[in-house]
Amino acid sequence: MAVILDHLVAWPGGGFVGVDVFFVISGFLITGLLLREHERTGTISFRGFYRRRVKRILPASILVLLVTVAVSRLLFNSSRFLQTALDAASAFLFVGNWRFAATGTDYFQSTAAPSPVQHFWSLGVEEQFYFVWPWLMLLVFTLVGLRARRDSRRAHLIAGGVMALLTVASFAWAVHESTTTPTLAYFSTFSRVWELGAGALLAVFAVELRRMPDAIRPLLAWAGLAVIVLSLFVVAGDRGFPAPWAALPVLGTALVIAAGTGGGQRGLAPLRNPVMAYLGRISYSLYLWHFPVIVFATALLGAGSLVFVVTASLATAVLAVASFHLVEDPIRRSTWLTGMSRRERQAVRRERRRAPVVVSAPARVASVAVLGVAVVLLSVAALTPPERPARSGATPVSPSEAPTEAAGPQTAQDELRQELGTALAATRWPEFSPPIDDLADQRAPQWTQDGCADVTDQNKARCAYGAEGSEQTVAVIGDSVATSWLPGIIAGLGSDHRIQALTKQGCGVSLAPASAPQSDPTKPWKQCADHHAWVTEQLVETPPDILIVAESYMASSRLASRATGVAGAAEWRAGLEGALAGVPEGTRIVTLMAPPGAANLQECYSPVSRPGDCVGGTSAAWLQTLAVEKGATESAGGTFVDTRDWFCVRGRCTSFIGDVAAYVDAFHLSRSYSERTGPVIRDAVLAAAD
Repeated sequence: MAVILDHLVAWPGGGFVGVDVFFVISGFLITGLLLREHERTGTISFRGFYRRRVKRILPASILVLLVTVAVSRLLFNSSRFLQTALDAASAFLFVGNWRFAATGTDYFQSTAAPSPVQHFWSLGVEEQFYFVWPWLMLLVFTLVGLRARRDSRRAHLIAGGVMALLTVASFAWAVHESTTTPTLAYFSTFSRVWELGAGALLAVFAVELRRMPDAIRPLLAWAGLAVIVLSLFVVAGDRGFPAPWAALPVLGTALVIAAGTGGGQRGLAPLRNPVMAYLGRISYSLYLWHFPVIVFATALLGAGSLVFVVTASLATAVLAVASFHLVEDPIRRSTWLTGMSRRERQAVRRERRRAPVVVSAPARVASVAVLGVAVVLLSVAALTPPERPARSGATPVSPSEAPTEAAGPQTAQDELRQELGTALAATRWPEFSPPIDDLADQRAPQWTQDGCADVTDQNKARCAYGAEGSEQTVAVIGDSVATSWLPGIIAGLGSDHRIQALTKQGCGVSLAPASAPQSDPTKPWKQCADHHAWVTEQLVETPPDILIVAESYMASSRLASRATGVAGAAEWRAGLEGALAGVPEGTRIVTLMAPPGAANLQECYSPVSRPGDCVGGTSAAWLQTLAVEKGATESAGGTFVDTRDWFCVRGRCTSFIGDVAAYVDAFHLSRSYSERTGPVIRDAVLAAAD
C-alpha cells in the first residue's frame, strides 16, 4: 500500500521502501518452506519448488503483461508501444531489472516516460535470487550431511552462516554501488540480495526466536512497525539507497517477523484484522495492477487531479480483486503442475465439487469493505467535473490574442508569438513532421551525431560550427540543455559567427568552479569539475567575443550540500558567479534561460489526448532558476535573456509549434524547434553584444 500511494500521489515520500519490506518477507517465507522441506524429506525438490513458483507468480503476471501491452497499443504512439512490449518481454523472463538499470543509466532516459511494467523489476530480483539460493542451500546440506551425519539443524545453521556472509557482502557492495552508480544499485540483484538474505536468516533462526518470552513480542512488533513507518518519511531515494538507508525498513520488518515467530500475538490490531488480512491475500494482484493503471490513467486524465486519483484507485482495486479470485487463487489451488496422475487430479476435483463453499467471516467483512470503498470512490468521481487542474497563473489563449497577419509582424518575436498562439489554441494534434514516434532521434544532431554533449580536446574541432574564418566568435558552455540550444544558435548566428560548443551533459555551469565546489561526487557526472577547469583554459587561451551560457533549471538538485530554498539559491548563485568570474575581460556574457518545458510528449501524446492536455507552465523551480541566473549574470556584467516568451503565452507553454514537437522529453529542445528559435536568439544575442 505504501508503494501504491507513493506512485499514485507521491506520498509518503519514502513509500518505495515497501519493496524492501517485501524482499525481507519473501526471503523469510520461501527459505522457511525450503528448510521445512529439507527437514521433512532430507532434500529439496527443485521440480516441486519451481512448479510452485510458476503457479504462484506466472498466471497473474502474464495476464497483467498481456493486458498492459494491449492497452499500450491503443494509447501510446508506436515507439512507446514498442518499448513497452520489449519491457514486458523482459519482465516475463524476469530480467526486467537489468533492462531498466541499463536504460536508467542513460542520461537522456532520465526524462523518458515511465514504462507501465517498470514495477516488475522487483519480481526479477526475487526470482533471480531463488534461481540460485535453493541450489546453494542443497549444496551446503549435501556437504554438511556427509560430515554431520545428516544433522539437519546443524546443516541449517551452517546454511545460515553462508547466507550471513552473502548478506554482509551484498550490503557492502550495495553501499559502494549506491555511492558510485545509484541507478544501477537500485535495480541490481547484487545490491538487493542482503534484503532477501535478512529474511532468510530470520527463517534459519526461527527456532531460536520461538523461545522469546511472549511478553516481549508485542513490544518488538510495535517497535518494528514504528521503524517501518518512520522509514516511509525519512528515507530518500536520491542518496544512500538501497544502502545504507534501506537498512531502516529491513530492520523494522525483521522485528515484526521475529515477533510473530511464536504464533499469533495479541495487541497487534493493525496487522491482525479482516481488512488487512484480505489486503495481504490480494497484495500480489494489487502490486501487479497498480502501476500500469496509474500510467494509463495519466495518459488519459493527466496526473494530480481528484478524478485521476479516484479513477486509478478504483480501477486498481477492481482489477486486483477480480484477477485474484478469477485467476491467481484458482490456479494456485488447482492440480496444474502438481505432478499428480490424471486419476488423482480427477479425484481431487470431485472432492472439491462435493465440498461446500464456505466464505469466512473475515472474507465477508473485507469484501463488504472493498465494495463500500469502491462505491464511495465511484460517487466522488461521478460528482467531480472531469477537468485537468489548471496551471497556476495560466490563462487560456485564443487565436485572436496572437498578432494577426493584418497587423503585420514586426519582429522575429512577433512571428514566433503568433505561432505560439495558434498552437495553444489548437484542439487537434497536427500531422507531425518529422513523426514523433521516436523523439530521441529528434535531439540536436550536435548531440546525437557529433558528440557535443561531451566536448573534449578530441572532438572540439568537430563541435565548431558556422562561418569558418570569421572574426566574430561565440562560445557555448553548459549542460545538455545548452547542447539542445545549439541548432538555434547556429541557425541564428552561424552565417557570420564562428561558434564553438564547449558543453557537457549533466554539468551545469553553476556547479563546477573550485570557488564553489557544489558538484556531488556521488553522482555519475562527478567529472564536472575537471570539465569546467578545461573550459576555463579554453576561454582564456582563445577568448570569444560572445559567451552563451545555458543550463538546466534542475541543476539546483545536484548541490552536494542538498540545500534548498533560500540557502540553496544562495549557494547556487555563488557557484554561477564564481564560474562567470573566470570569463576573460572583453568577452560579452549572454545567459539564455532554460526552456520552461511542457508535458512530456512521450507520455502525454496519445490517440486519445488533445493538445490542451499537454500544455505546460513555469514551475517554481524554473522561476527560482530565473532569479538566480539573472542576478548572477548581471552581477558579472552580462546580459540575461528571459526565454519564456519563446515558448509561452500568458503562462501557458506549448509542447509543439506548427507541425514539430517542441521538446524530445520534458525540457530538452527538439532540433526543429531549436532551429525555429534561431531568429529570436540572434536578435537577443546581438542586442546584448551592442
